Amino acid sequence: MKTLYLKFFIIIGICFVITEQQNSTERAQPGRRDSNVMNAIQQIQLQLNSLETESQRHSAKIQDILRATTRLESQRQEFIGILDRSESHISQRLEDVKGDVRKQITTIQDIIREDVDKIQQNQLLTKIWMEEQVQNIGRNFISRSEPFPDPLISLANTDILTNLQILQSTLQGLRRMADTLQSSINIVKANLTDLANVTRSISNYEKESLVSKSYLQSSLLTLTDEKADPFLNGCPSLLKEGSVDAKLPRDCFEVQRDLKNETGVYRIQPDYARRPIFVFCDMETDGGGWTVFQRRKDGSIDFLRQWKDYKYGFGNIGGEFWLGNENLYLITHQDLYELRVDLEDFDGGKGFALYDGFAVGSEKEKYILKFLGPFKAGDAGDGMSYHASIPFSTIDIDHDFWEGGHCAKDHTGGWWYNQCEASNLNGKYLNGLNPHEYQGVYWHEWHGPNYSLMSTKMMIRPKFREVPKPTTEVQETHTTNAGSK
Repeated sequence: MKTLYLKFFIIIGICFVITEQQNSTERAQPGRRDSNVMNAIQQIQLQLNSLETESQRHSAKIQDILRATTRLESQRQEFIGILDRSESHISQRLEDVKGDVRKQITTIQDIIREDVDKIQQNQLLTKIWMEEQVQNIGRNFISRSEPFPDPLISLANTDILTNLQILQSTLQGLRRMADTLQSSINIVKANLTDLANVTRSISNYEKESLVSKSYLQSSLLTLTDEKADPFLNGCPSLLKEGSVDAKLPRDCFEVQRDLKNETGVYRIQPDYARRPIFVFCDMETDGGGWTVFQRRKDGSIDFLRQWKDYKYGFGNIGGEFWLGNENLYLITHQDLYELRVDLEDFDGGKGFALYDGFAVGSEKEKYILKFLGPFKAGDAGDGMSYHASIPFSTIDIDHDFWEGGHCAKDHTGGWWYNQCEASNLNGKYLNGLNPHEYQGVYWHEWHGPNYSLMSTKMMIRPKFREVPKPTTEVQETHTTNAGSK
């Protein structure tokens, strides 16, 4: 609008100058007065028509922006409504499952209690009966010095043998009952273990669903803000020091430095990133402060993806995911980072590998594993040095050094494939040992190429760091704030 006003005043000035010229011309040449006035009026009319056309064009753009904003807001509200309904449904299902679990546990406890009561009662009756039998046997031998007629002695011996046989049969029955009870107890223990696993899985699913909801809502808000103010999209330099996003931590180590020591999902903004991203921070392993960029745990996410997916990232940040090569490039070019790889097999065995440095190149450099420091420590062995200085490959873009072959396609994943790999943590999720080599999620130096691992985690942290020790005053303030939430 300022431009329109400026043009209008310029035209007024031009008209004034033209009028003055016409007046001077009129005084000098009276015969040309009418012609000059008409020309001036026509020029002014043309300028006004041009201004009106430009004003209409700007008004149309503003209307388009307002309609797009309204449409996005409607979609956002619809998404939020769907998420709220899904959360309510999931919560109700969780409560139902928890109620069923409680009922099953109560029923099992009642059955065990009844069985124990019956066994105790049978033991008491058996004890009383055995005492009576022993007393009867004793009475038969009280008068051992008195002579018995042979028929009476024979009868007494027969009674004793019969009682002994009954006792033996009773003891065998008790043993069978004890074995049956032990089997029942083992079954109950197994059921309780299964119930505990189900409950834990439900709890994990609930946490992951809440993480996904938070992530989606924040993404919708970011998208709405961008569409509502399209001029900021072309001016990323407006996000400078002093803006809200500029104050976000650059990585999980800076999150930890802000005294946030709980493992979970946080919002960060690397130095060269246009907008914030969500990351999973490991605050427990080896002092914490780790930014996790890869995680496998249950095979719920397919890692056989195209270049675009690996560029921007995919998966559930609260479960299995790949953070994205572009994000990895931005983070590793703002500081010198070390790399840690954590591995776990299906028997509960764990191993790790620590490298002294790690950085990924840009997309123009094919997201090459640009820098990998020396293998520093770990009981899992070195499974990454073979991939140093190797470009990234996916199923649709092949950058490997296998002449005539396609590592990403044959080994089902995206990775820094050489010819092809000494590790393949983004391969197809399989269960432990498998008959085919170099398939699955494996680390050659730990269990070999025939074993597909249960879980993996790749994470980075600044190499040169100093974790501040909070004062007592800060700790007390943090505790007070936490208690007030």
